[in-house]
Formats: sequence, structure tokens, C-alpha cells
Amino acid sequence: MSAVTVLRLLEALLLALLFTTSPALAQAASTAISPPVEDTGVIENAPYRIDIPAGWNGELVVIAHGFEPIGVPRASPWPANDATPVFLSARYAVAQSGYRSQGWAVRDGIMDTEAVRAHFVARHGLPKRTWLVGFSMGGGIAVASLEQRSAHYDGALSLCGANVPGPTLADDLFTTLVAVDALLPAVAKTLGGRLSDPGVPARGQMDVMAAVASALEAAPDIASRLAGRMEVPRAAVPGIVSLHALVFRDLQQRAGGMPVDNRQTRYTGFGDDGAFNAAASPA
Repeated sequence: MSAVTVLRLLEALLLALLFTTSPALAQAASTAISPPVEDTGVIENAPYRIDIPAGWNGELVVIAHGFEPIGVPRASPWPANDATPVFLSARYAVAQSGYRSQGWAVRDGIMDTEAVRAHFVARHGLPKRTWLVGFSMGGGIAVASLEQRSAHYDGALSLCGANVPGPTLADDLFTTLVAVDALLPAVAKTLGGRLSDPGVPARGQMDVMAAVASALEAAPDIASRLAGRMEVPRAAVPGIVSLHALVFRDLQQRAGGMPVDNRQTRYTGFGDDGAFNAAASPA
């Protein structure tokens, strides 16, 4: 999803939120806090950020960010999500947690998102309404938070959200890795092992992306086949594969072993099904 599309969706959400707030309430809240407030710090090892605009309308948007690769340096204080200005400009307060861990931190994200919401209430007062907005992995966190703590929220928006059961997600990610191994053996040669082999050490995202991109240059027909099966543009295939490899390895580590079993799986949609399944590696 492009940045323009995301901003349009956010603008649509803001319009919906604005129409649910009566003019009288908005006017009454317009002098609630002035000047703007920036509240940053750490809660239970999770960095957080709260921004409250001048003339706050009394409502809160809690943002749940997406996947953050393990080991990526973190800025301090926690930086504002790119969507933050959209909400602040409409006079919504914004709260967001960086989560206490990186990687596929869904469980931590649910806990830390609730912690920053509760911190907002304790320090800045109970909002008239509270909304959740999540991106990618954060979309799944938003949906799960709404399911588990519905009393705290008035609605949620999941953008490109990973809103599927864990086993389904793991199967989808693993299918990508199996497909690359079966159709692009040059990738395994470059990386020193197949992406779907459980014992192969995790590779850096950029290394996987470069290996896949190089292999696809020599196999444009396979590039089209993968793009069609994955329902993404051809140019996006190397990036998607590298992200799937990164997330799957993190899931494998968190699960303490392989989170999938494809020994009875018969894959379809990659061309010659018989040849593909003969080349596919079992989990």
C-alpha cells in the first residue's frame, strides 16, 4: 500500500471520527490543553510517545506500529509515526508505544499498547473517545486489542493488517520461502542454504532481497509466476520475500522450533504443480 493510499485512508477515518463528535463537545474541548504537550519515556522497557495538540478535541488515537527488524537501532525519544501529523492536525491526541521487543512482537505490542493508553489516562485524563489505528503487524495488534479490551476503545482501523490466525500466517510465510527454494535454486547457492530449511541460519533482509532480485533477473518468467501467486507487482517480489524470511525466522525462534508442518501439503498456483511439489522442501 502506497503512502498516498495510507494517507487517504487516514483522512477518511478522520472524517468519520469528526462526524461522530458533536460541535458542542468539540468546542468545549478546544481549550482543554494549550500549548501542545509532548510526553515521552519508557514503560516496562517499552519506549512510548504521547502528543497532545493545542485545542485538543478531547479524543485519543492510539497507534500500533508494524514489524521492526530485530537489531535495528532505536531513536530516543521514541519518534512519531508518519501518520501522527494527520491526527494532530485534526486536534486528536496521539499515543504510541515502541513495544518492549523488536521482531514479531504481537504479544508485547498488545500489552504495551494498553500500557501507553492507561498511562495517557492516568497522566492526561480520560478521553471522550479512544480509537486504535494499526499498520501491518500493528493492524493485527489493533484488532486483538479491540477484541481483548473492547471497553477501552470506540473503534479501530487496521491498515494492511496481519489479521489472520498465527498458524495461517506462518503457513503463508513458509509457502513463500518454499516457492523461492523450488523455483530459484540460485538463491540458496548465493545464501549458502535454502530459505525453508529450519537449520539454516537467518540471513539479513538486504542479503535475501539482493539474492532474490539477482535470481529473478535471469528468470523473468518465474518472476511473473511468483508475482501472480503472491498478488504483488513483480518489482515488489524481492522485498516481500525478504520480509517473509525475516518474519518467519523470528516466528520460528519465538516458537522454539518450526511453527508449520507441510509434509501433507500439496501446493498449487506456481505453474506445474507436480514439478513444484517434487521440488518443495518439507518442514
